[in-house]
Amino acid sequence: SLAIVMLLLTFFARQSPVEGNSMYPTIKGAPESGIQTEESGKDILLISNFFYKPKSGDIVVIQTSTIYMNNPEESMDHSIVKRVIGVGGDLLTIDFDNWRIEIERNGEKTVFEEGFGKAPYVNYPETKQTMSKGSVDSKLNDAIVSKSGNTYTLKIPEGQLFVMGDNRMYSKDSRSIGFIDERWIAGKALLRIYPFDRFGGVE
Repeated sequence: SLAIVMLLLTFFARQSPVEGNSMYPTIKGAPESGIQTEESGKDILLISNFFYKPKSGDIVVIQTSTIYMNNPEESMDHSIVKRVIGVGGDLLTIDFDNWRIEIERNGEKTVFEEGFGKAPYVNYPETKQTMSKGSVDSKLNDAIVSKSGNTYTLKIPEGQLFVMGDNRMYSKDSRSIGFIDERWIAGKALLRIYPFDRFGGVE
């Protein structure tokens, strides 16, 4: 059993500690400030990029060293964990007022998140307010296909991803740093392996 685990960790998967609260409540990261809060934790994820192709809904770990070189003013000095919302070729429509997300792929439109309070993994504020847009207008200006009030439709370039943290009001993600190159993905989160009382899959 130990040999099998070592083989998996050597060739197929590796562990990744988490910092920050951008994925709360799905994942509890160590506090960046060093001050523990109810959103803090010390989650460690088992991740893998073995034959991995990102898809909407996946939780991924991103190599920030690459992001840092491209966006030094917006980056952090550790790996970041986010949820993939849209992939290359998608038309992504976000209604920031109502927190509704739609994806059009190959001519077929689907609802990814129905709206405020509907996605069980999102940390919604106690009272409804407009979802933070970050720097969408400047960072993703070339990708904006249409805009009506606080509803934006973006065309995601091939090989790129649009990611967001589940803690939507407190997450630095594609709304602020732009699209993420698929090559920057260190792996998909397979399991939470620590703490042991939270061991299991992450969705």
